[in-house]
Amino acid sequence: MYNSNMQAILPIEVYEALERNIGHDDAKLVVKSFETAISANIEYTWVLTKDDLLSEMEKKFATKADLNLVETRLRSEIKEVRSEIKEVRSELKADIQAVKYEMRLFVLIIIFVIILNNPKSLEVIAKIFGIIK
Repeated sequence: MYNSNMQAILPIEVYEALERNIGHDDAKLVVKSFETAISANIEYTWVLTKDDLLSEMEKKFATKADLNLVETRLRSEIKEVRSEIKEVRSELKADIQAVKYEMRLFVLIIIFVIILNNPKSLEVIAKIFGIIK
């Protein structure tokens, strides 16, 4: 048996049996020695068990340091993705500007070809754009 502060207490029957065979003082000394040894063993075993449990928990669960490392990596990756998005956005804007320029050029070329093929179309185009009423 042991109490809440991990001190072992042998049953009274053990003490009484020892007392009958080796006497009161020697029985008291032997029982006290056993209780001390058992208590020390219980304490030692408890410390080992606690340390093993903590060690296993550290292996199985993420620590604050682990979470901080993951957070740092994620922030770095987010920063890289934002940079890539900004770069793609700039390239896309440049491509859109180039397409707008090409479209204007094609419209002017089409208008020029229409005018060359049909001189009366110049009046129609002028009316469309509001130059002539």
